[in-house]
Amino acid sequence: MPKVEIEVWANDGARSGEPYVSTDVHGRLRLSAGLIDMLSCRDMPIKLYVGYDKANKRIALGKEDVIKAPDANPVLFDRTRHYGWARRFYDKFGIPAETARYYYDGKYQGWLMFKRDGYDAPDGRGQ
Repeated sequence: MPKVEIEVWANDGARSGEPYVSTDVHGRLRLSAGLIDMLSCRDMPIKLYVGYDKANKRIALGKEDVIKAPDANPVLFDRTRHYGWARRFYDKFGIPAETARYYYDGKYQGWLMFKRDGYDAPDGRGQ
């Protein structure tokens, strides 16, 4: 048998427990376990306002009791998997229907901001 070089994967690059929101091909948003803990909504549905910073490719989430948006309807995230239906959100802002993660990038005026993984935003935040 010829000599085989096996390189061991360290599994140290995982971002386990980090708060993020992910998009998928079905037009849904999903809250990560870390974000569920941050929002204190484990095993409970939660309604959140959803916004978007198009220039910097950031998704914004806001709790109903923090964000005042009388002309908007919040998105309901179910209690088991914490998925929310957001196809029209994708369409309105030109967000591709693909699997992507947006990691927590701080707060802005009460909104929780999430930066697209691998995207260097023009405003220089979160790099």
